[in-house]
Amino acid sequence: TIASNATARLASRALDDLNVDCPHGLRFSNDDRHVLVADAASPVIYVYHSNAGWDGDHDATRSVVVLDDETFLRGRHNQEEGGPKGIDIDRSGHVVAVTCEERPLAFYPLRAITGMEPMDS
Repeated sequence: TIASNATARLASRALDDLNVDCPHGLRFSNDDRHVLVADAASPVIYVYHSNAGWDGDHDATRSVVVLDDETFLRGRHNQEEGGPKGIDIDRSGHVVAVTCEERPLAFYPLRAITGMEPMDS
């Protein structure tokens, strides 16, 4: 499907060009304008934005730190660990859930991650 191909291209591009060492979780926003990528090797979520679909290459528009240094370093057993692994967006499209070994569950407003208000579905 188009979404699957876009997902594969985004993950590949993230590895090649954006220094995302270990993309572990990936989630499209409910309005399809954003893709959030959790990097297990860093304390950040990478945000991709598009108003015109996901065909072609896209660069991350921002990165957002979701783990403090202490929490990240506590889980940093090797170069591929310590950062967020699981990521999801609630059905309302307003809350992002992030998980990793050292912080089992944390919630953030989607607008704080993307820098934009979500569009109502």
